[in-house]
Amino acid sequence: MARLRECLQARSRRNSGTAIRKLYGFVKLTYSATARKMAAVVRRRSFMAQDPCDSGERARRRGRPVQIDPERRVELVLNATATLLSGRSLGDVTVSDIAAAAGMSKRTIYAMFDTREALLSACFTRIHETILRPLDPEEQALPLPERLRLLLTLHKPKGMESTSLEWLRSIVAQARTNPDLARPGIRSRHLLLARICAELRRERDGGGLDLTDQGIEECGTILMDMAFENALTCLLDPQARPGPETRDRRRDLAIAIFLDGIAGYRPPDGSGT
Repeated sequence: MARLRECLQARSRRNSGTAIRKLYGFVKLTYSATARKMAAVVRRRSFMAQDPCDSGERARRRGRPVQIDPERRVELVLNATATLLSGRSLGDVTVSDIAAAAGMSKRTIYAMFDTREALLSACFTRIHETILRPLDPEEQALPLPERLRLLLTLHKPKGMESTSLEWLRSIVAQARTNPDLARPGIRSRHLLLARICAELRRERDGGGLDLTDQGIEECGTILMDMAFENALTCLLDPQARPGPETRDRRRDLAIAIFLDGIAGYRPPDGSGT
């Protein structure tokens, strides 16, 4: 009986030792795997925290595309915004929509533009630059009526003819709370007036017109009002908005009346308009 008890105790000790060794091996493997994962996380976070620029070159991560140039990135965002605006009203264009159309995240968009209004303002500025173009060197040699016709021609991007009135309505409604949306249009009008006045001044200096500097600015403002339809009328009655052909006829008629009027007018004191 004593011998049997000793055998059972010895066997129990061997089994316990085996179990302990197996448990130790399992713990060791688990710890090693966890340690490797933690090391990978640390390396990844360390990489992400590095300065993206190293000796003037942008750091590249294996398997990721080359970073887009900042100016190119802004261009892509503005292109996407303009495309969305060509088919939607102003209120229906969100930053999420723009980010999706540009293939970027909202965080990337807001890194370039502080607010949605700032982004839309930048887009409208570029659209206005497209609509109202300056004269190129060859066009500056044309007769005055032709130069004025080119300056007063609207080059609206495709698809924006039908939405521009809705933009204007939204911009007017938000002008007090979001003045940034209205500024591109105001700047565009001032720029067009400056271009018209420059051509009138050139003609005056060449002896073709009898106008003072003050008269040139006043006449330029009147010509712009004559050439373009009343925006308030179009806002109140959308059916009154003229088409491109009607708008071009009005422009040409306004130029003819304007030039005939200032050419034939001489103030009584002979000092010029």
